[in-house]
Amino acid sequence: MKLSAKSITRSLTKIAPLALLLVAPLAFSADKGDPAFAKWWQKFQMAVMRHDIRAIDKGVEFPLDWQVSSEVRAARSESDFAANFGLFFTPEVTKNVLAGKPEKLANGNYVVNWKSNGKDYSLIIRFYNGVYAMESLIEGHP
Repeated sequence: MKLSAKSITRSLTKIAPLALLLVAPLAFSADKGDPAFAKWWQKFQMAVMRHDIRAIDKGVEFPLDWQVSSEVRAARSESDFAANFGLFFTPEVTKNVLAGKPEKLANGNYVVNWKSNGKDYSLIIRFYNGVYAMESLIEGHP
């Protein structure tokens, strides 16, 4: 039985609220020293769960490095990101954002790392001018 991306996304949307309830405590433990980030991360996870593109891309500078597959390497613009949201936030990316535990980097940015299909991925979140935002999704570690 082959599942379509649409049916997988629909299934994820149905189970995402339960998944978020299970991982919400992790959002608060993401960085106890930075309550502003913990609050932002929880809102970001909710936005990802709801596919709220405007909330997700708030503060993002385009083009956005987004190495989710060999075919998808960047979001060229806000309209490209919105029009092709499902290519950027695949079920695998969504699952890992919802379950992710960000780690603070030495430069003050945050990273969420995961492994999928034998590859390492890193979602980088930056803090600039008082705003947290996605900086990139890269293969490998920063």
